Amino acid sequence: RGELNVQLGESSRSVYVDAGNVVGARTNVEDEHFGRILFRFGVIDDAQYQAVMERVRGGELFGAAAVELGVLTREQVYTYLGKQIEEVVYAIMSVADGMFCFLDGFDDADLAFRHNASVNGLLFEGVTRMDEMRYFAQRIPSSAYIPEKLAAAGPPEAEVQAVWERIDGQMSVLALS
Repeated sequence: RGELNVQLGESSRSVYVDAGNVVGARTNVEDEHFGRILFRFGVIDDAQYQAVMERVRGGELFGAAAVELGVLTREQVYTYLGKQIEEVVYAIMSVADGMFCFLDGFDDADLAFRHNASVNGLLFEGVTRMDEMRYFAQRIPSSAYIPEKLAAAGPPEAEVQAVWERIDGQMSVLALS
């Protein structure tokens, strides 16, 4: 039972572990805040994000404000709070240099939400993601890369057909995503 804290420059992330499970996380990295996670996963659009953030600036919690505005259900809030915790864990796994410390124990009051995700499962998924990123980094050097269709490659699988159809030799990987 304890808190893994990782500092890299101004970025600070903590993961709370209890009995082999990640039970919570905290981050000051804006892209890992709850609203940004929802936006990145396509759960909310920019207009919804801005509307909720207006209430957050007034002191409300993002999830509570989103439910009150009818943007999310309570079930979605709990599901994506878990996703946020997972994303913080994966972000910690990508930190190559910084200050790492494991603090013995933690105060349960530090947890805004209690989650139960297996440390082993998260580590396995994180390593899989790193392998995939290494694989794709060799083929796609950056998000500015502009893919071209190769006729010799044959038709794509159904799951990537929509992206294949959008490739025009002018849009970058970022624009296609």
